[in-house]
Amino acid sequence: MDNNYFKIFLKFIMPIASIIIIILSAINIYSVVSSISLKEIYISAGLIKSSSIFLAVLFAALSYICLIGYDFIAITQAKVKASFSLVTLAAFSSYCICFNLGFPVVTGPAIRYWIYSRENVTAKQIAYITTIISITFLLGLVVLGCIGLIFGANDLGRLYNYKGNINILLGSLILGLIVVFLVWNALAPRYIKVQDFTINLPSNYFLVIQLILGGIEQAFAAGALFQFIPTNTHVNFYSFCVIYIVSCVFGIISHSPGGIGVFESSIMHALPDMAPQSALAGLFMFRIVYYLFPLILTIILLFFDQKSRQWSGIKEVISKLFTA
Repeated sequence: MDNNYFKIFLKFIMPIASIIIIILSAINIYSVVSSISLKEIYISAGLIKSSSIFLAVLFAALSYICLIGYDFIAITQAKVKASFSLVTLAAFSSYCICFNLGFPVVTGPAIRYWIYSRENVTAKQIAYITTIISITFLLGLVVLGCIGLIFGANDLGRLYNYKGNINILLGSLILGLIVVFLVWNALAPRYIKVQDFTINLPSNYFLVIQLILGGIEQAFAAGALFQFIPTNTHVNFYSFCVIYIVSCVFGIISHSPGGIGVFESSIMHALPDMAPQSALAGLFMFRIVYYLFPLILTIILLFFDQKSRQWSGIKEVISKLFTA
């Protein structure tokens, strides 16, 4: 296919796909919400165990620690020098804002550039860092999805009435393709070219680290939500990881802020045995733990960071006045 036609195809097909996913999700959510009351959701939320909330918070925290690790891998490959505190602030802030506002292609690089520019990091370096982070995130989705397909094969087959061997075959095939890619990448330096911008692919050493860290991060994120899934759904964690990954992909494609509505609709559609009020209560709690609390913490951190910078500037001016 001609490159120009391919670009036109992507330009039109992606917005159309996003609109269709959002509309279908809205219809699904409305059909569920219209049959229950807010009081029922509130009561269901109150039935969630304290231990489940604690574990969800713990897994969410571990997920964000791994996400921050994405940035450390990226700046190492980009050969950017920045302090530990600055990288942590840039990573945590960009993820929290990006997850809540959506449009990761815009929000993520913008926040990182705003913070990393203190260390004279260029826009080109930010683009490279963002690309490496995106690769790590996508590799994590793929790895966890494959593990879920293989180890949750029979459970998924039981849930949706088909042979579990298909899942093992699919998961093994995708993992095999990853191995082929690693072999191909080891044979010679590889790169991605987007218009006039060229990005060198990481070495296999870094790619393997990204595969492992990405898979662990996604597992922690899925684990946080899994704590709020009612036990009567009879789904094991491996199977749930596949459902979580697919729901994340739909949320990303939709471009809705944080995948809100689309992500929830996909989870509920994939687990029809869940009582609607319990499902919505659990998903609402997950939004609070994984999205809202980190966003509030980000706002506080950025506020004190800016105040600290202002105070440093004032002290510098005072110091110059007295030494003049």
